[in-house]
Amino acid sequence: SLSPSLSLSLSPDERACKNVEEISEIGCNAVSFTWNSNIGAQIVLRINCLSTEFSSQKGVKGTPLYIQIDTFEDTESLNPEPADRCYCQIKVICEETLDQNVQ
Repeated sequence: SLSPSLSLSLSPDERACKNVEEISEIGCNAVSFTWNSNIGAQIVLRINCLSTEFSSQKGVKGTPLYIQIDTFEDTESLNPEPADRCYCQIKVICEETLDQNVQ
């Protein structure tokens, strides 16, 4: 899970998204969007971290983060319940590390 001291910037890359409408940032590191489930969609997120948040320990590659996606069918309700919830772990890797690996 996310560390309380970890400061992230999560934003959608609207130009790279496909079949997605009404993209908006609804809170700290939270994005809302609408899509037609009969067509399918692609959402591209940019995740930025401060370079000080990467481990200096040898052998540790990247900062593990979790992306959680909640799907709502009824968004008009005052307290909507998710129809589905899924998540996956990603690793954010410092660009300097990538440059060092190439050399």
